[in-house]
Amino acid sequence: MKYILIYYTKSKYLHFVKRNEKEFKTIDEIRSFLFDNIVVYENYFYVLIIIKCVLKFRRRKMTFKEEVLSTERIYEGRIINLRKDKVTVVHGTSTREVIEHNGGAVLIAVTPERKMVMVRQYRRPADKIMFEAPAGKIDPGEEPLVTASRELKEETGYTAGKVKYLTRFYTSVGYSEEVLNLYLCTDLVPGETQFDDNEALDIEEWDIDELHEMVMKGEIDDAKTIIAIEFAHNLV
Repeated sequence: MKYILIYYTKSKYLHFVKRNEKEFKTIDEIRSFLFDNIVVYENYFYVLIIIKCVLKFRRRKMTFKEEVLSTERIYEGRIINLRKDKVTVVHGTSTREVIEHNGGAVLIAVTPERKMVMVRQYRRPADKIMFEAPAGKIDPGEEPLVTASRELKEETGYTAGKVKYLTRFYTSVGYSEEVLNLYLCTDLVPGETQFDDNEALDIEEWDIDELHEMVMKGEIDDAKTIIAIEFAHNLV
């Protein structure tokens, strides 16, 4: 372990304060330095005064990049694949189960009345009807921006005059590669929906401030939707 002593010196005649750093290997070295220097040294031009001391500990970095030693495919599906990676860790080797997913696009579709287009649909993993921002998966070889425009039309019927990329985020980085791209869709033109054969959605329009209040009250429990609403609340 190394210790960094941060201290400040002040000139009596030039009226400036200088920040200094000095590295030590032991606490005893610091004590000796302080004993020798927390005094005033005077000469014709300069007075050294230590006016503040702060200890900062520099510990060994804990970040460790794992290297993949081998990979085993466990499952291949229509939407996801599952693999098991054998990796190096700090004290040897371990395994990581990783879900492979193409990712998707999440849409903040805002009407001229500052209302956000939302959908309700039954989700089997949650076993309930979820209240969500429109979203959809990226098809193989498809650009996320294309996905955003396509999913907006399919799920809501709207076409956006402007589609602006905002950010991207991992949905559950502990075990999934899935990344969602967030887009702001404005200048909406209504039209007909184009649901997939296995989709059944209700489309609603909600005031953004009201949606924000619902998030703050814990009434919305879909992560991507919470992110979308909070971006909308701050940007629109």
